[in-house]
Amino acid sequence: MKVIAGVAALLVVPVLLAGAVATLATGAPSLRGGQPSSEALVDIPAELVGVYQQAASTCPGLPWAVLAGVGKVESNHARHGGATLDLHLDVRPAIVGVALDGTGGTAAIRDTDAGRLDGDRIWDRAVGPLQFIPSTWRDYAADGNGDGIADPHNYADAAFVAAAYLCAHGADTGQLREAVLAYNHAGWYADQVLQWAHRYATPGGATGGGQVVGDYALPVDRALLSAELIDRPHHDYPAWDLAVAEGTSAHAVTAGVVLAVTADSGCGNGVVIQGSDGGRYTYCHGSSVQVTNGQSVQAGQEILRSGNTGRSTGPHLHLQIHNPAGSPVCPQPLLLALYKGQSPPALSQLPRSGCAY
Repeated sequence: MKVIAGVAALLVVPVLLAGAVATLATGAPSLRGGQPSSEALVDIPAELVGVYQQAASTCPGLPWAVLAGVGKVESNHARHGGATLDLHLDVRPAIVGVALDGTGGTAAIRDTDAGRLDGDRIWDRAVGPLQFIPSTWRDYAADGNGDGIADPHNYADAAFVAAAYLCAHGADTGQLREAVLAYNHAGWYADQVLQWAHRYATPGGATGGGQVVGDYALPVDRALLSAELIDRPHHDYPAWDLAVAEGTSAHAVTAGVVLAVTADSGCGNGVVIQGSDGGRYTYCHGSSVQVTNGQSVQAGQEILRSGNTGRSTGPHLHLQIHNPAGSPVCPQPLLLALYKGQSPPALSQLPRSGCAY
């Protein structure tokens, strides 16, 4: 269970209008920010899909799937410890975190609410399915279901507060990773939230798809990336790895023709594409492949879904690029340019070394 970090700023959080309350009551989703994937419909309780979508709609730039990713990591959508949702979306039994007393890797936060929310008059504890510390709840408290009460143990209320917090910390301008890191400063936490967001959104949906710049595209949804992750060197030769949840969609970096679909002990389930720029692009370790030999593909098109096949120690995407002369080159400068929305360097300009530990 995680704890929202950072100093909360005061923010007025809109509450649901009567029509929105009716939508939540029926569990019918508003479908803002992209259709839910089949995995989302299986994993997220039906009544919460609409909650996430309605709450996210109060913040331009916040995809509902990112909010759902927070809900997954924080409490498995209110299932933590055997909790359940009632008809009013109250979570019972209440989800309360450990004492934030500075032990076990926790921050030391003295009681700020006289135990009103967390039952602890000595230390603060994170409360509710989306795990707010009492002081954060105090600054952002919202009535998400229109019953006149702001309750961190009510999922609708908690979702609107989480949306407001993310919005105040960068989601309003599309800085999704930064916003999630404000929610919890750990890089692994942001990675998990955004990976779940990707899985919950249909391709090209809530998390934005592969960002296309000219004739090139990012190999995964931009929301899963940061400059640090892109610039990370490969461990022993010119290539690039990204740890992602199994089933994450991988996109063609540029248009071309599928030269080969692999299934070997090294690359595992992979795809080799002869790019229209003369380069050769190899994607490895997929759980499944979405293209066939000889197929033409476009930049940003889904070509495989990540996995843990071949020589792999965990689910990830491996990308190797050969320049037109046939030499392997470092993908990092090209990917970083795309991430920044800049025209990428020519393959002949990419370094052939210096991208290894």
